[in-house]
Amino acid sequence: MNLSILEKITLIALDDNTGIWVTDSMRLNYALSCGILFELFESGEIDLNNGIIELTNSKSNKNLLLENTLELLSNLKNKSLLSVVYKVAKLASRSKNEILNGLVEKGILETKEQNGTTIYPMIDGSYENAIKDELIEIAHKYSTIDEKDNLFLLKILANCKLQQEVFRNEMDTKKLVEIVENAKISSNINHKTSQVVNQLEDTLNNLVVSASTIKVY
Repeated sequence: MNLSILEKITLIALDDNTGIWVTDSMRLNYALSCGILFELFESGEIDLNNGIIELTNSKSNKNLLLENTLELLSNLKNKSLLSVVYKVAKLASRSKNEILNGLVEKGILETKEQNGTTIYPMIDGSYENAIKDELIEIAHKYSTIDEKDNLFLLKILANCKLQQEVFRNEMDTKKLVEIVENAKISSNINHKTSQVVNQLEDTLNNLVVSASTIKVY
């Protein structure tokens, strides 16, 4: 079963047992926002040049979240990446349940009610474990990054305080950033994709640093 980058972020960001988020909503919303834009880029529906988002394909998308994002982008005058990630994060904030319910339908999560709140504990950890194993392999053995999703995840983990969910206490932010910056990237990942991931990482970092004045709920 193939999982989207949004589903992979979600699995990492959820506590397996309690079914609640392990990072704050601001960082998670920005990470999902970057994931949405990454998916749209990879599907050929947007492009990113000199920090500006360009719509390249207006086809209908079967994924409601991605389709809503395209509609949002088409109405934005300011398509600078910083502004777009900020605005799409608001959409992502309202769309988490769509991603969670998709994972429930796939039999990976389940829903439970706890003190009037719906939680999403893990019932099939094999998918998340496979994701984590690949990231650990890259970081611990300095393996070549040969999957674009792994490149994206490694770039955003530290900024979202999620590296401990993958590496436990064996990897601090500085060390992870250093490993990823020096990692060899396979020719399977084209240069444009690497550039886009780097720009998304830089934008995410800028927004997190500016969190004292910019907040997403």
